[in-house]
Amino acid sequence: MRNKKVLFIILGLLIVLVVSLYLNNPPRLDSINPLPTAKGSEPGQNPDPSKEKPPEQIPDVNPFLVKGHGDLAFVSRGLLYMIDGSTGELRQLTESGQAFYPRWSYDGKYLAFIRITDTKSSSGTLWIVGRDGKGAHQVQGLPQPIGAGDFQWSPANHILAVGSWNVTDGIWLVQLNEKPRQLVKAKNPMWFAWSHDGKRIAYNITEDSEAMGDILYTIGIDDGKTVKRLDLAGTGTGIEVAKWWPDGKGLLYWTNPASHSSSMRADGLQLWTLNLDGGEPKEIDDTLTYREWLDFSPDGKLVMTSGIGRSLWYWKKLALADVKSGEVEYIEPPKGSVAFEPAFSPDGKKMAFIAAQEMDESTFYSEQEPWFESRTLWTADADGSNAKPLIGSKIYSPMWSKDGNNLFYVQDGALWVISVDGGKPQQVLGGMTEEDTWGFYGHIRFSDWFDWFK
Repeated sequence: MRNKKVLFIILGLLIVLVVSLYLNNPPRLDSINPLPTAKGSEPGQNPDPSKEKPPEQIPDVNPFLVKGHGDLAFVSRGLLYMIDGSTGELRQLTESGQAFYPRWSYDGKYLAFIRITDTKSSSGTLWIVGRDGKGAHQVQGLPQPIGAGDFQWSPANHILAVGSWNVTDGIWLVQLNEKPRQLVKAKNPMWFAWSHDGKRIAYNITEDSEAMGDILYTIGIDDGKTVKRLDLAGTGTGIEVAKWWPDGKGLLYWTNPASHSSSMRADGLQLWTLNLDGGEPKEIDDTLTYREWLDFSPDGKLVMTSGIGRSLWYWKKLALADVKSGEVEYIEPPKGSVAFEPAFSPDGKKMAFIAAQEMDESTFYSEQEPWFESRTLWTADADGSNAKPLIGSKIYSPMWSKDGNNLFYVQDGALWVISVDGGKPQQVLGGMTEEDTWGFYGHIRFSDWFDWFK
């Protein structure tokens, strides 16, 4: 009996020993590789989507269609690009921000543009960049933000002039890598234009706010010498400088009988011509104040859009003017149409323009879409004869190629090209802007998004 008790005790101890060994040595599983940790998600960190580089967005452009037609600078999705017209190479010039209103220097080596800081007014800071994308920098020292049309390159030097209706602090000159200097001091709005040799600037100024009325001056860039060309002080009449004559011997300007009334300006002003060698100013015609609609032929003939009223759907036709004599010859538009936005071919033998259905106000506001669809690109001889339609509809901004064999134009927010002999149009650049076709009573300046160097 006693032996059995000893046997049970020994057996119990063995069982306890086996169980103890098992519990202290559990079976091992095969090793498992851990899940990869997401970048930026290590312990103590949170992912930051804003730091992830967005996928590269290639502009909707066909560089091949630009080759041989000069260099094209354009804005796509806020970034500035250029296409080298000699090689067809596409080059990105900015990496961030919202670029606007690119403009080539006289020799195509630099681009000036606006980097928008106020989206409501499309204004911002002035920047300059080389055609190779190098040396991009903001111009420091200007008195206030600028917008489209507030700066102009010299036609002969790497100098920018800054000043306009929006910049109410005179005219400033910006040379590369130098601090801006004030050429003209003023506290009122003004317009200005470079002479073709880059040696002078013409501008208007209101010297006495109580007397009202503007004075037209020219000023030398190198010596700062001013010459009074026309004095309308005390008359209440404002002056808006338009363009120099091609030979530099005269000026075109508009007059505003209500000083600088924006409402009267929107409906069109009287265009005048002034010979700087002497003589009285000569009135040419009433026109809208779109500088790009005043175009000179190589022999100095002026083509323009005649007619008042801010709406483009009535009272608009083309006219030819001799700026020295002031004589005007009107060109009848296609039957039942208005005509506007003319441009001479490089050799001056042809012109392009837009024609659209003529409508009175009540008809237009009940049938707006048909009017925009009726906007058609036409060509004609330089005197307006032999006019024929080329392509429609919703056409804007006709521009000749430098060889005169093709026409570029804007349609549905894209830049297109077509042979002057007809044929199938081809899209050069798409997605420039989402702006609709309304614009300002039918006018949109699409060149705010691109510029040619020919």
